[in-house]
Amino acid sequence: MYTLPEEYAFGSLEWLSRQMMDGFVSGLHKSPYHGFSVEFSEHKMYNPGESTRHIDWKLFAKTDRLYTKRYEEETNLKCRFLIDTSGSMFYPPKDTVSPARPNKLQFSLLSSAMLMQLFLKQRDAIGLSLFDEDTHFESNMSSTRSHHRFLMKEMENWLEKSVNVRPQARLADGLHRVAETQSKRSLIIVFSDFYCADMEEEEALFDAFQHIAYNNHDLVLYQTKDTQTEELFDVGNMPLRVIGMEGEGEIKLSPTEVEVAYKKHAERFRKNFFSHCLKYGIDLVEADIQTDYLKVLQRMLVKRQKISQ
Repeated sequence: MYTLPEEYAFGSLEWLSRQMMDGFVSGLHKSPYHGFSVEFSEHKMYNPGESTRHIDWKLFAKTDRLYTKRYEEETNLKCRFLIDTSGSMFYPPKDTVSPARPNKLQFSLLSSAMLMQLFLKQRDAIGLSLFDEDTHFESNMSSTRSHHRFLMKEMENWLEKSVNVRPQARLADGLHRVAETQSKRSLIIVFSDFYCADMEEEEALFDAFQHIAYNNHDLVLYQTKDTQTEELFDVGNMPLRVIGMEGEGEIKLSPTEVEVAYKKHAERFRKNFFSHCLKYGIDLVEADIQTDYLKVLQRMLVKRQKISQ
């Protein structure tokens, strides 16, 4: 796992995200991630086995040598980030959180900051929404550096927040609103655990997915989770005192008594969630907060290439 420099902890978000993004992208100059844009930059020698799509045939006629065109970044993408700030996103609790083991919200903020650095480099317009039951912050869309620094500062303010029982996210409402107000064919990236209290809320969420797809937006979901405890239910065998992070109260339980039922419910939701994403053409990324941040960036580089093809 990528460990954050201890002296920066979760601060200096812009600096840290830029260092991580630049270090990752700098190793891609011979990779397939080049060429996902529209503005011509330079020629390079064609290597056998590469796609012939960008061969400059006019230059071949003059020189009798094969060259391909390399392109600069395209500039017309509009992307909105939606980050869930509800109580469940503050899991694991603050006393177990460190730079090497963030909670779900901290993981989402740093991952989003890295992706924003990528879009800034490509001069794409970005916007940010932070919400749970209410919308706490919503920016306009811009590709300027001053706007980017403004978003970084707002996200930094959330890095050290404590849960103190926060309300549940009304994700479906937020998605419906974005579907109607965002420019057509925008890229919408959501970071959330997609926690649903009941079946009715699940259906409302899937209806919002359908609305996004109907309006021709490109939706990418990063489902943040602590796989070890939230999916595998690896919490040991000792009795636990479980405290709801969204006002549900607390209960005492024995893990061995609820493990089978818990896993059955988690697997049902996972399959239902996957099937709806497949149905509506949504990209779903399961983002384990105990794994490498850079995998989030790598997945988006692949996605970013597909968008412009």
